[in-house]
Amino acid sequence: MNKRNFEIIASVASVAILIALMAASKYVLPAGGAGYGRTAALLIFMALMSILGFKLAEMPEK
Repeated sequence: MNKRNFEIIASVASVAILIALMAASKYVLPAGGAGYGRTAALLIFMALMSILGFKLAEMPEK
């Protein structure tokens, strides 16, 4: 898989995961805890994007 395809697929997948986590936090947690769930979802998204960024930086250009 070349670098450009990996970047596109990783970006779309990470945004889909963020949307799923936000929806899960809204429906699973009680009304008072939804804010914490969204914060946790954003934290997970940021960590995932950081890991993908490091992986992308290690990939050779083709």
